[in-house]
Amino acid sequence: LKMASQRFKDRCASIQSSHRSLFGTRKTADMYWRTIQLKNCIKMCEEGRLAIAKALTEDLGKSTFEATITEIDVTLLEARDALSNVESWSSPVYTSSPGALMPAFCEIRKEPRGTTLVIGPFNYPFSTCFGPAVSALAAGNTVGFKPSELCPA
Repeated sequence: LKMASQRFKDRCASIQSSHRSLFGTRKTADMYWRTIQLKNCIKMCEEGRLAIAKALTEDLGKSTFEATITEIDVTLLEARDALSNVESWSSPVYTSSPGALMPAFCEIRKEPRGTTLVIGPFNYPFSTCFGPAVSALAAGNTVGFKPSELCPA
């Protein structure tokens, strides 16, 4: 058990290191990268709809209808909304300058913060993992997941 625990810690450290390395390249700040990630989330929800619903049925006993309405469609709508708004959300906001600094201009820049970890609960494992992940990807961050151990599928 101790050896398995150490392997798990090593694997987590490796994942975290790769995420930090990717973030360090500033590639995630690029709008093209963000839109590709959001399009991939949409594609995953659309193409994997049946597999996701099946996993939710196996783990939680949710019907296909319930899984679609409460998990998949919610995430899909959030990803589509993020895709259509990511550029405006990321644009700088210009604001007035203090009089002493005239004729300078000021702006508020929205910058990615780094690596994120989403820890999922057991009751809504898909939407509560991928919803925050969509937001983090739209913001230009990397995302790691730790799904609930109570939802093995």
